[in-house]
Amino acid sequence: MSTCNNRPFSLPALTFIKSALCLSVLSAIGSAYAAQPAIPVKNNADIEVIEVRGIRSSMAANLDIKRLSSSVVDAITAEDIGKFPDKN
Repeated sequence: MSTCNNRPFSLPALTFIKSALCLSVLSAIGSAYAAQPAIPVKNNADIEVIEVRGIRSSMAANLDIKRLSSSVVDAITAEDIGKFPDKN
């Protein structure tokens, strides 16, 4: 008696073919990713300077505005604006 085997590949051979296919696809993706140009480094002249002032300078600015005005005023600076509720 002869046995009829309809499978063209055995299970280990099929697993090997799938692994080889995945490896080739992943290596192609990896090489495409590595071929992208690097991000250029910015020159030091392009860097902007940010000056941070604290609560003391805000309060001093409020007092200077009030002191130098000729009428009755109330000064509101950035520190005070942050204390207002969101509905304003």
